[in-house]
Amino acid sequence: MLSICWNHGGRKIDMGKWGEIDWYCIDSIRETIMTRKKPLRIVRRKSSGISRAGKSRERILRGMPDLRQVLRGSLVTRYRRCGVKTCHCAAEGDRGHGPAYYLMVTVGPGNTLQVYVPEECKAQVEDWIENFRRVRRTLEDISTLNRELLRQGKLFQGG
Repeated sequence: MLSICWNHGGRKIDMGKWGEIDWYCIDSIRETIMTRKKPLRIVRRKSSGISRAGKSRERILRGMPDLRQVLRGSLVTRYRRCGVKTCHCAAEGDRGHGPAYYLMVTVGPGNTLQVYVPEECKAQVEDWIENFRRVRRTLEDISTLNRELLRQGKLFQGG
């Protein structure tokens, strides 16, 4: 978008492509630069931050994983002792029976769930936990962009 104008008596008059005038202004995103007796230049108006921020949000969202494949929590590995005195797990230095994998999720203050994860599902559960972390980071990035647009007064102007 071109923005070339001539301030004359409070009116803006389009000056065309090239020319030489006594006073002219070049508007560029809320900045007006006044110059006297210099050749008129065509200056492309800088694209608004709205479209740039919109493109940034789209780029960020493209990297987001499938929301059906997310799990919140931590994967823990446990070894247990069975309690039989003659079992190998009762020996000092033995790790015990296991490993057994559990998804641990805190669902409220003092309330933690643990869900058994079969060994063949361990890798997939780890991936889904990482997907959840990526989604959370993505939401933080988009929220940061939106907060900046709100601060600039541009959030609800089509961004």
